[in-house]
Amino acid sequence: MPLGPGECARVNTGAPLPLGADCVVQVEDTKLIKASDDHRTELEIEILVAPQPHQDVRPIGYDIPVGSMLVEKGDVIGAAQIGILAGAGYQSVPIIAYPKVAIMSTGNELQEPSDSILRPSHIRDSNRIMLKALLKEHG
Repeated sequence: MPLGPGECARVNTGAPLPLGADCVVQVEDTKLIKASDDHRTELEIEILVAPQPHQDVRPIGYDIPVGSMLVEKGDVIGAAQIGILAGAGYQSVPIIAYPKVAIMSTGNELQEPSDSILRPSHIRDSNRIMLKALLKEHG
């Protein structure tokens, strides 16, 4: 339904504008004058700022233009990348699996870090524990 002069309509973020509309006035810049009896619909508002043509209007594709590279090959997929991909409509993307890593400590002198008594000429295997922690820390 097209808007006429002096008319306005509520528009949700990201929704298309009604025919005849050329700007968006944020709700914070309005004052409710009259509501429906059930208070669910604004019947009359006062606009507290002078609207400008194209104010707060973004063209289709503005956020992510068609053909944009969203995530580069080899990028680590974290929270920011997931947000970008979800915003572009992706529910899943192919990924390279994490490498399988084995850590083996060698040496007759090694003992478990939890051993309470260290035998003569032995050391606790702290490198294995540290390497496991580093791998976990870096994904």
